[in-house]
Amino acid sequence: MRTFVQRLCSLLLVPCWGGPVPSSYLLWPFSKWCYFQVNEYILLNLLEVIDAGGSMTIHCFGGFYGLAVSRVLYRPGLKKSHPKASSVYHSDIFAMIGTLFLWMYWPSFNSAISERGVNQTRAIINTYYTLASCTVTTCILSSLVDERGRINMVHLQNSTLAGAVAVGTAAEMMLTPYGSIIVGLILGTLSTLGYKFITPALEKYLHVQDTCGIHNLHAFPGFCGGIIGAITAAAASEATYGSRLHHTFPSLDKHPGRSLGGFQMAGAVVSLCMGLIGGTLVGIVLKIPIWGATTDEDCYEDKAYWEVPEEEVTLIHPVTRKEQTKEETTMYELEPQIPAH
Repeated sequence: MRTFVQRLCSLLLVPCWGGPVPSSYLLWPFSKWCYFQVNEYILLNLLEVIDAGGSMTIHCFGGFYGLAVSRVLYRPGLKKSHPKASSVYHSDIFAMIGTLFLWMYWPSFNSAISERGVNQTRAIINTYYTLASCTVTTCILSSLVDERGRINMVHLQNSTLAGAVAVGTAAEMMLTPYGSIIVGLILGTLSTLGYKFITPALEKYLHVQDTCGIHNLHAFPGFCGGIIGAITAAAASEATYGSRLHHTFPSLDKHPGRSLGGFQMAGAVVSLCMGLIGGTLVGIVLKIPIWGATTDEDCYEDKAYWEVPEEEVTLIHPVTRKEQTKEETTMYELEPQIPAH
């Protein structure tokens, strides 16, 4: 549960990263935890949905919650063209290391709360096949949408994981290997195209500033996960699952037949609505002037709130005409100069 909460809180901060003042970050996790508990209670206790990997309860809810906050706190001066909003080479390298760890351990995340045995093994296999398919699709499509045929690091860092997010709800269901591969192919395509076209459109037409592309990695794939889970649950039968049908779907007696898929779909819609409503309400509270505001120039910048070392500036030596640092130039000015004869 602690891991789930940590992931949930990070989903809220990512869409607005670099804009709000740090003091407002103290309110966000607390408020989001309250809404998360309400949403989780509705899905797991009232609707009795299955969501082993948290596609609906964590990714769909958390992603749309953060996007709603970002929409309310929209700032015209922080457009995608902001000089400090883009990444740099060494940041991309470190982020890629994080992606590799997530890629390796996401199967264990989707299977963590599944029943030990067949269900847990099935969740691991489904997630792995989805990740593999999603990665191949992302690499191919990223090169195709680039004018010079290059692979975009943002796509590799995010879209390669979108399939694992979407398969979370149906991870322990009988999705089959080819079904998992299809899910990865579809989500890899949608996520990559989302970073290329949907993210700019969200900012241009809906005024949603998605700093890190949370819509394409968590929000939309999480909702797709609810749809995938609904379709898979509606198709469940004893011929497919055998004696383990009721182990996989404990609420089958209350929701027999295709109605089970209907309740799964209802869970996805509830998560979407709860995220948008909760995020909008919290965004309105955060817009109150008592929290303060960061200037557009100080956004995406640590110097406004942290003590950071000065950037090293390269200068030209006035005599030797060689490159040197600012400190070396200062030392030269302090040294006694011997006049030339």
